[in-house]
Amino acid sequence: MPVTPFHVGPAAVIKAVFREKFSITIFSFSQILIDLQPLFAMLGANVELHGISHTYLGATLIAIISCLVGKPLCQLSLKWWNQHLSTPENSLLIVKETISWQVAISSAFTGTYSHILLDSIMHADLQPFYPIQIKNKLLNLITIDSLHILCAVAGVIGLIGYFLDSYFLRRRTLQDS
Repeated sequence: MPVTPFHVGPAAVIKAVFREKFSITIFSFSQILIDLQPLFAMLGANVELHGISHTYLGATLIAIISCLVGKPLCQLSLKWWNQHLSTPENSLLIVKETISWQVAISSAFTGTYSHILLDSIMHADLQPFYPIQIKNKLLNLITIDSLHILCAVAGVIGLIGYFLDSYFLRRRTLQDS
């Protein structure tokens, strides 16, 4: 299934740990871009299901595009998000609106490379190291159901960790004021 939310589960853990040094919006943007090829294939376009976009070479190009196009788009969406929240200024839902180039680059590459890594476990047609012909040794490392469960659990743990940390950070900030 293209543009699966399961890939965001591990990213939630990364966001909880690295907070402002990781952009889940850039990560998600790169996930969408990388899955455009399979989406078009499923809609009937004459393209491979998991072709060049699902190789580390393709992932590198998509990460660069994710930085250049995604950084301004994601910043715009974060600004829009904050402006349209009907919550107090110190809400846990308020987000930082700017993304540094360093954060954009690391988040985009984390997004595309982790996508290839996870998809290598479950899709037999992937050739992750193309044009080099190396056998995909990750295929069926664990069952697809187990992979989905691990990603979902990671997402729940990441969200809980992120919001607990945000709560205690805001609480300390309010107490210091």
